[in-house]
Amino acid sequence: MQIIACQHDIQWENPQANFDAVAKLLENANTKPGALIALPEMFSTGYSMNVDRIAESPDSATETFLSDTAKQFQSWIIGGLVYKNEEGHG
Repeated sequence: MQIIACQHDIQWENPQANFDAVAKLLENANTKPGALIALPEMFSTGYSMNVDRIAESPDSATETFLSDTAKQFQSWIIGGLVYKNEEGHG
């Protein structure tokens, strides 16, 4: 199994810039179908403690990015993000 540890210069609280950076790295990684792609925890926002700003709901842009990227490369992908639960707690 191919394992790709994808480290990028995370742009603080800027998911789209981080999605673009990861996509560019993976395009050049010669990713084989069935690979495991590991992204940093909170890869899309950085380790911000501003939960109100970075928390996402199900079907968020980050989930969509992870799902679409896994399909594109026919691989498994893991990356962390922040959710708020139904009570509004992060």
